[in-house]
Amino acid sequence: MISIDRVEDILRAVCDYDDSDIERFGVIIEAAVSSAEKKAADESLHSDERIVMLAAAQANYSVCLAAGADDITSFTAGDISLSRGSDALSRAKLFLQQAQEQCASIISDSGFAFIDV
Repeated sequence: MISIDRVEDILRAVCDYDDSDIERFGVIIEAAVSSAEKKAADESLHSDERIVMLAAAQANYSVCLAAGADDITSFTAGDISLSRGSDALSRAKLFLQQAQEQCASIISDSGFAFIDV
């Protein structure tokens, strides 16, 4: 079983979450942990830091999506300019991609694809 405490520690350290963020997004974090556990090729890999990092990256990406990371981040009334903050979502996606690449050799591929013959 992946340590939720360890995933939360990574979110605090890498993604700058505080205790209120951890509490508010607890369900999302638990879902990401469950998803990462299912992706692990073997149950013995649940303590592998790469799988733990994958769970944290999945949680962070889901939180960014749920929190609306693309919402308006600044507004100027003078010349009416509007700015959207997609930086958090972009960084979360890159973090997730990196974690997936690092886990490529230890996650099972239970999917299938339709291939043109």
